[in-house]
Amino acid sequence: MANKIQIKHGSGVPGGGKLSSFELGYATQTGQLYISTTGSDILGITPASHNHAWSEVTGKPAQATRWPTWSEVTGGNTSVGDAGSAKKKYSWGGFYSAASNNTGVIRIYVGTSNTMFNAKISLRSYSYLADISVGGYTYTSTGNWHMPQATGRVHGGTLNVRFSGSGAHRYIQIGDTNTNWSGYLHVTIDDVSVGYTPDFTSPFAVSLETAYIGTTGSTQTVGEPYHSGNLPTTATRWPTWSEVTSKPSTFPPDSHTHAYVPTSRTVNGKALSANISLTAADVGASASGHTHSYVPTSRTVNSKALSANISLTAADVGAATTAHKHTATLLRSAIQVAANSSITFTDGANHGLYIVSVRWSTDLWIPVTVPADGLKYAHPWVNDLLPFRLSKSGTTLTLKREGSTAQYYMVHGVT
Repeated sequence: MANKIQIKHGSGVPGGGKLSSFELGYATQTGQLYISTTGSDILGITPASHNHAWSEVTGKPAQATRWPTWSEVTGGNTSVGDAGSAKKKYSWGGFYSAASNNTGVIRIYVGTSNTMFNAKISLRSYSYLADISVGGYTYTSTGNWHMPQATGRVHGGTLNVRFSGSGAHRYIQIGDTNTNWSGYLHVTIDDVSVGYTPDFTSPFAVSLETAYIGTTGSTQTVGEPYHSGNLPTTATRWPTWSEVTSKPSTFPPDSHTHAYVPTSRTVNGKALSANISLTAADVGASASGHTHSYVPTSRTVNSKALSANISLTAADVGAATTAHKHTATLLRSAIQVAANSSITFTDGANHGLYIVSVRWSTDLWIPVTVPADGLKYAHPWVNDLLPFRLSKSGTTLTLKREGSTAQYYMVHGVT
C-alpha cells in the first residue's frame, strides 16, 4: 500500500522553515503546497506557468546546441572543383580548380529553356580578374541566341565571349581553347534573372574545356584596356612634318667620301671617259645573225634515222633484255680432285661462263661463278678448303686443286 501523507491547513510558515515532527505538510492561502516527510527543509512546488534556466533543460535536440557541419547543410547550391580542392558555395553555379596551371575555354551550359536570360559572372585566376555581364534570348526554337550581349571589366587582357547553340541547347563560352589562365581558376555565376519562361531551379554547369561546343552565333570581346576616345592623338599615328618641333633650319652632311669609278677605267678595253658601245665581238660573242652547223635528220643511230625521236632497245645494241635467263648445263658431275692435282674435260658447247661447286659437307655444296680465264678462287676464312683454278684451251677445261687436301667439285657451263 502506498504511503499516505497528511496535509494540515494553517496560516503558513512565514519566511520558510521546518515542519514540526508530527506535521507532514501544509497548504498556504497563496496556493503553495509544502510537503516534507522527514522534517527537513521545506520543498516548494511551483505552479504550471513558470520558467527554467537553459542549463536546467534536458533532452535538447542537437540542432539547438550548435551550428551545422558542412555535410549537414541542405538546400544550397554546391560545386566541387578539381580533385583535392575545397568545396565552394555558389548562388547559380561555378567552377574551382586547385591546379597551378589551367588552359582552355570556360563553358557555361544554360540549358534548353526558351527564356530571356541575364547573368553576372565573376572570374578569378592568377592571370585574370573579370566581372562580365551576359544576356540574350535563348530562342531554342531557332538555331542560336537572339540579340546576345556581353559587357564587362577585365584585368589581364581581353576575353572573347561566345554565344553558342547545339540544337535546343544553349552555351556561353568565355576565353579561347588556348587561353592560359595560369593557376587556381575560380568562376562563379553570382546573379541570374530570367523572363518569359523563368523555370531555372538548379545551378548551371560550369567547366573548363579544350574544345568549343556547338555553333557560335556571336563572338564579343570584353575588357578592352583602353577606349579609343581616351587615347591621345600622339598614340594613334606618326606626326606630320609640320607637327615635328625643333627642326634644324639646314641639314649639312657629315664629312664623308664617295666610292667612284675613275674615267680612266675601261670596259673591254674601252675607256669610260665617254659613252661606250660594246659589240658582240667585244665580248667574244657571235653576231645575232650567226648560224650553226647541225646534225642532218638523215643521220642514223644504230640504223634509226634522227628525223624523229628514237628509242633503242637491248636488241638494237646487241644486248639481252632485262628479263633474259641463263641455263646451266652439267659438264662434270661430282669428282674428287687430289691435292695440287688437275683434271681435264671437254666443253662441247664452248661456254664462256662456268659455275664450280665445291663440297662443304656431305649435303652442302658452295657454288662459285667464274669465267674461263684461269681465275684462282680462294675463300678468306677457309683458306685450304676452296682454292682452285679453272683454265680453258679451245673446248678443253682444266680444273686444278690448289690445296693440301683432296676436294670434290662439280662444274656447270652457263648459257
